[in-house]
Amino acid sequence: MAVRLMNSPAALLCAAFLLFFYTTLVRAGDWQTLHTEHFRVHYTPAQQDWARSAAVELELVRTLVLQQQGRALDSIADVVVFDPINGANGFALPSTDTPLMALFTTPPNPIQ
Repeated sequence: MAVRLMNSPAALLCAAFLLFFYTTLVRAGDWQTLHTEHFRVHYTPAQQDWARSAAVELELVRTLVLQQQGRALDSIADVVVFDPINGANGFALPSTDTPLMALFTTPPNPIQ
């Protein structure tokens, strides 16, 4: 039963949010949200420049995907910009009713 539960989209979403809250609530700050036509970008003041740049890029990429593939998300996607563990990349959870992306602001370290 536990294996099936961990494979469900709801369990993955819960795990992602637990990771998010574990790493950020301890040092929770003044979270802000930048609204674009198709995205809500959530960030802390320390990540403001990165979040603004990401918001522009997200809209550009969405437009290109729509032009090239003829498809796009039907709903507004939430994007969380943060740097929880100085880790690279991020993750996306497309299998929810409201898509969610998390973008980590630290670039990859090839030495690790």
